[in-house]
Amino acid sequence: MDRSKERNFNKSVQAWIKKYGHVTNHEDKWTPGVADISWAVQGFEGWIELKVQPQPVDFALKWQYLLRPYQLPWLCDRERHGGDVWVMYQMITRGRDYRGVPTSTNSLCYVAFKPFWLKEREDKGDTLFKLLKTEEKNRFITDDFDTMMKRLITKS
Repeated sequence: MDRSKERNFNKSVQAWIKKYGHVTNHEDKWTPGVADISWAVQGFEGWIELKVQPQPVDFALKWQYLLRPYQLPWLCDRERHGGDVWVMYQMITRGRDYRGVPTSTNSLCYVAFKPFWLKEREDKGDTLFKLLKTEEKNRFITDDFDTMMKRLITKS
């Protein structure tokens, strides 16, 4: 994977949160499994694991996500004990936009979901997860970064 794309995505998310509150980056070799970012804004606190889909994907395949095997247990444990935890993907869909509408160009979109909706399947050292449920309160998808951040962070 191109780590520079994920670093840039991380910086964009941190910069957005800093406008409204406090953010800490936890992406390091000493705390494997811990979500990339924790934040506190307007009386809410939470965690976000950030991922970037490095290559354009067909719309039909976009509900599959790669995580490290040790990441999902931490994310689910934190959520189970009352944490506000999200996995947020930046991806490019090929042939359709984020709503499934056909398009002749690639389309950038953002997907965020609660970690407990994932089902695990081993895949070459990483773990491939497939989203099981798509209840609106536990999943957001949009092509607008600002809209995504507002939904996750400020609850608006």
